[in-house]
Amino acid sequence: MSFSDIANRFRKQNEAEAAASPQKPPADPQEVLRLRSRITGVLIRDARVAQGYNVEQLAELMQTSSDQVIAWEFGHESPSLPELELLAYWLEVAVSHFMSSTETLVEQIVQRKLDQDEYFKIRNRMIGTRIQNVREQAGFTLEYLAEKVGLDVQTLQHYEFGQLSVPLAQLTSIASTLRININYFLEGRDRVGKYLQAQELFENFLKMDPEVREFVAQPSNQAYIELAMRLSELGTQHLREIAEGILEITL
Repeated sequence: MSFSDIANRFRKQNEAEAAASPQKPPADPQEVLRLRSRITGVLIRDARVAQGYNVEQLAELMQTSSDQVIAWEFGHESPSLPELELLAYWLEVAVSHFMSSTETLVEQIVQRKLDQDEYFKIRNRMIGTRIQNVREQAGFTLEYLAEKVGLDVQTLQHYEFGQLSVPLAQLTSIASTLRININYFLEGRDRVGKYLQAQELFENFLKMDPEVREFVAQPSNQAYIELAMRLSELGTQHLREIAEGILEITL
């Protein structure tokens, strides 16, 4: 039985309970527990597979037996909350994934698949165009830039036309010579770019002071964050006027 089948069965059972009249007997509690355990087990196995671990490796990380991991994955036993927290830690997912997820990680991976060859072609053309644009804006000839970065003119031309992939070390040298940040060549509009941007934002979030992270993560503080964003867009004069207005109110 697949995860979707189990989830649908559990959902239908909940709907049946809600629609049942008070006179009808409630659902069997043991059956409800079994279904919940099986759903959790499927999600544990899915997260393990997505991370590329086998049962033995996960068991070693959890300092338990392979039989125990198998019992969790088949829903024969349900892990305690502390055990689930450690599973989430080792499998690099949120604990809530095991409690409320309606989509497996493997399904998400399948949905994220794309035509890799086509992606490389498009990105090479985009990077090449940006090299050419910045080079021309700087007033550099092909020959001058090629000499500065240790390339022959033909290779640099192939880079600009998107006919060759630019090795990262070479792209870094080109960016340095053109006096631009290497991040200028990163793409943020397609699926891959947006995902990478999200990862960068998350890394920056983790570098924040713990108290700031806790404040930002609270949904109830969203209004304060939005206000700060609006204030950051105002000029110095407007901020001064707002400060003076607040001062007059408090005096």
